[in-house]
Amino acid sequence: MPDHRHAARLLVVVVVASLAGCASPATAPGTALAPAPPAPTLPEQLPEADDGIVLPSPSPAAEGSVPEPSTSPDPVAEVAGYTGDDWAELLDGEVTVLAESVTVRDGTVQGLVRNGRSGPVGPVTVSAAGVTATVSLPVLRSGEPAPFLLEVADLADDADVEVAVEAADASGEPARGLRLGTFWQRGVSDPEQVDTYLYTDPETGPHPAVALGSARAAEAVEGLVVAAAWIDADGRVLAVDPTAELQAGDLGPGATVDFLVAASGPAALDDARLVLWASGS
Repeated sequence: MPDHRHAARLLVVVVVASLAGCASPATAPGTALAPAPPAPTLPEQLPEADDGIVLPSPSPAAEGSVPEPSTSPDPVAEVAGYTGDDWAELLDGEVTVLAESVTVRDGTVQGLVRNGRSGPVGPVTVSAAGVTATVSLPVLRSGEPAPFLLEVADLADDADVEVAVEAADASGEPARGLRLGTFWQRGVSDPEQVDTYLYTDPETGPHPAVALGSARAAEAVEGLVVAAAWIDADGRVLAVDPTAELQAGDLGPGATVDFLVAASGPAALDDARLVLWASGS
């Protein structure tokens, strides 16, 4: 069943810093918005894996311990290193919190930030209720959103909260040429146990939403980071896994690596769309 809780009311504070530490001016009222560059896409044909690239073999799971996988991952988008549909169409010159995305639940504040500048930014930090966290993606491309998760133990569900975001200009961009897809997903309401070489359900208590997928590299990638967010039909972020479990962290061109994302949350997670990000670091 959908979760009908209202999103928390927000006061969003934006600070966009340059590498020199100077704050950029806010967009003045009436300032024309600039078209965002198109999201970078992947080539139709990715390179074959280089000879000599060896990834660890998955440990065999007990029969019936995981959902039946498809023969190949289901690609949900062809944007390099991203599978969602929240890419900006217009740029406002700021890095902002998407207010409609923010939820306050079970001692967490989570949502999306988005880069509205004409160039890459990173690192990006988000603060609320005296707690600060760095977005796990090291760099956000122009127009790109990214998930954040803050652990705020003393904050009541749906509490009013002030969220601030700060970002520095990025001098370069890590490799993002990654095709993402999922083999299977298991919801929080599904009683089936998951036992894989990347994750095993707790023996007792509720279990999280889980998705097993793969990332295939169109270029060499070092220090792979995969993040996930579960987003409902109203654009609210119900859960975030900022750092997936990975089969390996470094990939050559054409190499493929498995990943597993997991997050606890309300029953509405079962109806939410899963959005994935991947980046080198």
